Order: sequence, then C-alpha cells, then structure tokens
Amino acid sequence: MKTIKILSILYLGLLLTISCDTVQPPYEENPVVTDSTAKVVLLEEYTGFRCGNCPAAGEIAHQIKEKYPNNVILLAIHAGSLAMPTPTHKYDFRSKVMNELEAYFNIGWGLGTPNGLVDRTPYNGNLVLPSA
Repeated sequence: MKTIKILSILYLGLLLTISCDTVQPPYEENPVVTDSTAKVVLLEEYTGFRCGNCPAAGEIAHQIKEKYPNNVILLAIHAGSLAMPTPTHKYDFRSKVMNELEAYFNIGWGLGTPNGLVDRTPYNGNLVLPSA
C-alpha cells in the first residue's frame, strides 16, 4: 500500500512537471479589440439650387447615408451665388452661419460647388473634397 502511495505521488509530481510550460511575454500575439463603439462622421455638402452638378452630388451623399445609416450625418450647406433666390425661385435656404462657413472654407467663389467636407479632416492634403 505504501508503495502505491509513493508511486502515485511520484506519478503526480512527474505529470505536473512535464505538463507545465512557462509562458513568456508577449502573452497575446493578436490582441482582441474590445472597443465596440462605432464612428459617426459628419458629411457637409456645399450646394445651391442653381448648381447643375449639385443634385448628383446630393444623390451620392444620400447613397452614403443609406449604406451607413447609423454612422453618417448629412448636412447640406446652401450658400454662395448658386444658392441665391431668383424671381422664379423665391425660397432662400441660406443662413448667416451657412454663409460664414462657405466663406471660411472658400467654397462659393474659390472652389465652387458641389464640394464637401468629411469631419472637417483633410484627406490627401485637402480639407475640401470635390464631388467628382
């Protein structure tokens, strides 16, 4: 009986000795990303109702919104000469803030419409991104 106990202890000790490995850092080769928050971006579209290319740019903006409904906020900025009312189109969608933004980013008389900004973050060195 004593021999069985000794052999059992030796067997258990041997089993523990050969079954354990020392794990060296780094402990995870591919860490698991646990951030489940989704990025929401602001898409500013500079437009005017007399702009010939603006409807197509607006359609592209809406397609982006449809593809990423919870991640895109669309903002149409009606400003500049192509947003001014005419005798046949009397509605004025411009505002003081929109005109200030248009002037600040040099859209109307500088870059023209349609143009846009994504989170007001430069892409390839350009802050204002043309629609085409």
